[in-house]
Amino acid sequence: MFTEISLLIRRATQWLLRKSGEELNIAQMKATLQGPIQAVVDSLPETMSQATVDRVAARAQRWSDEGIEPSLAAAVARMDPTVSALDIVQLAGETDDNDLQAAATAYYAAGKRLRLSWCRQVTRSVTAATAWEQQAVDALLEDFYGHQAEIARRALSVGGLDDWMTARQRHIDRLEGTLDEMAATEPLTLAIATVANSLYRGLSAS
Repeated sequence: MFTEISLLIRRATQWLLRKSGEELNIAQMKATLQGPIQAVVDSLPETMSQATVDRVAARAQRWSDEGIEPSLAAAVARMDPTVSALDIVQLAGETDDNDLQAAATAYYAAGKRLRLSWCRQVTRSVTAATAWEQQAVDALLEDFYGHQAEIARRALSVGGLDDWMTARQRHIDRLEGTLDEMAATEPLTLAIATVANSLYRGLSAS
C-alpha cells in the first residue's frame, strides 16, 4: 500500500513542478484541479478497461482480507489509475468542450491497446543496481505516461484512437514486436525498456 501512495505522491509532485514553471501557487492549483480530478476519479469504473477494473478490485480485496479497512483498501487500490488524473484533466482542458469523460476514455484506451499500462507495470519490476539506474527507471515511467497522454491527445484531434492507429499500423507492428520481446525477457532489462521507450516516442510524435 505504501508503494501505491508513494508513486502517486511522487508523480503528482513531478507533474505539478513541471507544469507550473518557475512559480507554484499551491492554493490556485488546488482550486483549479480539485474538482476535475475528483470527477475523473469518480468516473474510473466507466472509463478504465475491464482488466484494470478487475486488477484494482483484486488488490483492494487482498488488502481487505489482510485486515485493512475496506474503504481505505479500495481508495489506495484506485491510486494507480488515479496517477493519470492530472494528464486527463490537462487533455480535457485542451478540447473545445472540456470533456473529461472523452479525455479519460481516450487516455485509458491508449494505455490498454498500445500496452502502455502493461509496459509501466513490467518496467517497475526492473531491478536497479544503483541510484542512477533507479533514476533511469523513474524517467522511463514518466516518459510512458507522457507518451500515453500525447497519443490520446492526437487521437482526440482526429476523431478517435482507431483512426489514429490505422494510419500508423507499420509503426505499431514494430512496437508490438519489441513488447513481445519484453514479455519474453526474464528478468526484464533496462536496455530493452529503453528501446521500447524510443519506439513509443516516435509513435506518439507521428
